[in-house]
Amino acid sequence: MPDGSVFSLYVLFFLSLFIFQQGASKEFLRLCYFPSWASSRPSPLASYGVSDIDPKLCTHIVYAFGKIDRDSKLLVPTTPLLEDSRPNFVGKYRLFNDIKRENSRLKTLLSLGGQNDDGSGFKIITESDIIVKRFAENAVKFLRKRDFDGLDIDWEYPTKETKRSFVLLLKALREAFDAEVANGHSKLLLTIAGPPGLYYIEPGYDIHNIARYVDYVNLMTYDYTTKNAQIAAFNSPLYSRKDMRFDATLSTDWTVRYWHDRGLPFHKMLVGITGVGRRLVLSNVNETEVGSDVTGEIRTGDVYGIPGGLVYPEICTMLNSIKTKRYFDYEQRVPYLVKGDDWVGYEDEESISVKIPWMMRLGVAGVMFWSLDQDDFTGKFCDDGKYPLLRAMKAAITKEIGPVSGEDVNPDIVFLTGHNQAVSRTNSIPLIYLCCCLHVAIVLFTCTVLSADGMFN
Repeated sequence: MPDGSVFSLYVLFFLSLFIFQQGASKEFLRLCYFPSWASSRPSPLASYGVSDIDPKLCTHIVYAFGKIDRDSKLLVPTTPLLEDSRPNFVGKYRLFNDIKRENSRLKTLLSLGGQNDDGSGFKIITESDIIVKRFAENAVKFLRKRDFDGLDIDWEYPTKETKRSFVLLLKALREAFDAEVANGHSKLLLTIAGPPGLYYIEPGYDIHNIARYVDYVNLMTYDYTTKNAQIAAFNSPLYSRKDMRFDATLSTDWTVRYWHDRGLPFHKMLVGITGVGRRLVLSNVNETEVGSDVTGEIRTGDVYGIPGGLVYPEICTMLNSIKTKRYFDYEQRVPYLVKGDDWVGYEDEESISVKIPWMMRLGVAGVMFWSLDQDDFTGKFCDDGKYPLLRAMKAAITKEIGPVSGEDVNPDIVFLTGHNQAVSRTNSIPLIYLCCCLHVAIVLFTCTVLSADGMFN
């Protein structure tokens, strides 16, 4: 065989090996929120602290929430005396980030804002370029000092008047994060929480420019039905319902595609799943199907105390009653239960086993879970061990791409800490296909060369 042919074969072989390695190294992210206030719940069955976290169930865990000090215009702890460490006292930030000792590849972020934050702090720090630049530079120091790997912005919600300010904040944070990398540091992650519905998206979110600066958008694809609903409808349906009484924009599928159509790449999306179901009260106990009339009465769960909502452990308690009937709606791909006049639409292992493959086929970066305390973390409610929902997520991913765990993440995968580098495992399929084609080409090329050698020898 000519020397040039041998060299060409080597080039083709190593090129195909490189492409295969790049395609196979991608990971489907599992980002989970930790609500720092959950440890103060009155019921010990719902009280959730850092010690309850399983560091191997998620690839990223987000501490909720930090806050903006209106006077200094800087990022500060929400409860400094509890969260920051001092002599003879280990604060909650330190305890939280120490869970990375049990999984060295786990990434932790601090979320800023939240549903109970009025957004005034975000407005204050974006009043001028100087203020927002100072805030961003200080945020880098704040995160590094406390060993966080990134910042999540949960501004609920920017308006038409603050739409540009939101982008300016993200731009300033990106520039501060990138400047630190130039000095030899690993890059901090920048994410935001994104709303599911047009009511908030359209006025306040310049999606195209947001996509330029963030690593990921954690889409809050739930709360599609409120406690004030007039008909029985789901809290987190996968698909929209073909019924004039239902708003076609209120589904996970619609939200994901809308964000994508407006400029957010799939590989920057994490799609949300929640442990909270919507609890409604039927007007007629003999009419229980989706779309039945409800009274508007708001009932509160016994353990978590959410008005108009039940958390998964509470749902399991209701499912354990012989008076409860469970149904699965194949149009919107989520379950609901009926007990007397109680009607609850929720997520479970079956709906998760449908949603995860759907996400992966689209090529999104991963799944987001709100929140860790809303799964059966004690294993005392659902008769299915600890964290049945999170384990169902992990199992669904395993079924699609093979074994995964918090410790299986390749430390060399740049998208875990890098800007604009995330590609889901589904997106790697074209690369693997190309790899196979190259291997076929090598075989054909070899046969051709050998045949030619035979002809000329």
